[in-house]
Amino acid sequence: MPRRRPLRTLPGEEAAGLPGTGPFYPLRVWNPDRPDHDVVSTLLAIDRTARSMTVAGDVPEGWAAQLMRGGSDRLTAGAAEAATQAAAGARAQGESVALLVSCIGRRLLLGQGTHDEIEAVAGGLPPGTRRIGF
Repeated sequence: MPRRRPLRTLPGEEAAGLPGTGPFYPLRVWNPDRPDHDVVSTLLAIDRTARSMTVAGDVPEGWAAQLMRGGSDRLTAGAAEAATQAAAGARAQGESVALLVSCIGRRLLLGQGTHDEIEAVAGGLPPGTRRIGF
């Protein structure tokens, strides 16, 4: 069973649309001892009475969390940067394959813009890289 965490007030009228507006407020979670190794989770549900929220993934006790503001331009740019970093760290020469994995939160936020994200990722990969994904 997910551990409940206190829910803080979200800005503006978008808070009234929760949990439907949840993809616009992903949750960044990280271990304070390793702040560069964070994960991002999608807000799935809220319980206004208990003032709690449920997110995809775990929020281990003692870890830090931050509500973020999602935006399609930043998501696309971040995916392109991740592809560039992955390509720079590749050890194999010659043909390569990239496995692209997305989630429902990205799909809800980007809509048809997921195609733009895929193209941005392709631009960060070595020429001729085959792409597969889900």
